Amino acid sequence: MKRLKRKSYRDKKKRIKRRRRHYSSESSSPTASETTARKSRSRSRSGSRSHSHDESEDSRSRSRSASRSRHDNRTPLKDSTNTKEVEKDQDFLNEIGKRLNQERVFAAPLREEIVSRWKDVIDEGLPDKEKEDIMKKYNLPENCKFSDPPKINTEIKTVVPQTVISRDTRIVVKQHKIVACLSAISKLFGLLTKDGRDLQDLPAIECLSDTLKLLADTLRDESMIRRSLIIANINTSPRDKITYTKCGEFLFGEKLDEIIKTAKAVEATVKDLRMPKKITPKPKNLNNPPRQPPRRNYPTSGGQKSRKPSNRNDNKKDAENRHHRR
Repeated sequence: MKRLKRKSYRDKKKRIKRRRRHYSSESSSPTASETTARKSRSRSRSGSRSHSHDESEDSRSRSRSASRSRHDNRTPLKDSTNTKEVEKDQDFLNEIGKRLNQERVFAAPLREEIVSRWKDVIDEGLPDKEKEDIMKKYNLPENCKFSDPPKINTEIKTVVPQTVISRDTRIVVKQHKIVACLSAISKLFGLLTKDGRDLQDLPAIECLSDTLKLLADTLRDESMIRRSLIIANINTSPRDKITYTKCGEFLFGEKLDEIIKTAKAVEATVKDLRMPKKITPKPKNLNNPPRQPPRRNYPTSGGQKSRKPSNRNDNKKDAENRHHRR
């Protein structure tokens, strides 16, 4: 009974589907009269449209090109998945830390005319005449006299050997070049900050300020190198006091003679305050070899002597030992 009911239910479904298909095909298929009417309408419309077809084509092409340009200028939509992936990668890099040997980052390329001249100076060096002309061109400002290379103190010049003095003069020539660079930067600072122009050229002023700081630090490093080379050739007693002096017009300060006098006075007082060391007497025969003790021949377990006695006292002791054994 159940199977029969299922079959009847399926047959009903199939009939309903066939009826629906039949009605849909009838409604969608047009009659012959409708098709002829549609054809006549299309012919009449095509005749009227043929005149305005050429004019409309130009307008359509223009509108398409404008729409394309607008579409190209649109800002692309941000993909949420890509941004999430980028954030995850950045978090991962932050967690693992930086590389030990990071890749060097370079700035934008410079003009070839400047690069070629720069390279020529590095490869072959600047000629002496041109070097002197450039250094004379830029004068140091009045309130920057402290930038001049310090001179060697007269007290040290008489003590230090000539080889050290000649090496010091070569470093002084290098320092004069650095002072000329600082003077050129100060001149450019004056041109940029003239008549309230400093607000307009802030990036240029930042670059110049950084360059000035690095050059000033290099100038100080060269002075420290000069001091270390000279101190290595000075007596050890005043060396500690000289190292704590500051550079000024002279390499070791202006009052070096007073510093040396005070150092000597302090050293003398320290010697007076120290307790004298106790002197222990040395033995007289220090260089002679030590004396060996005399050898004594003792009796063995068998009653026989290993060697004959050499002294009288040993003979007496041997006789006494024999008497006790008897």
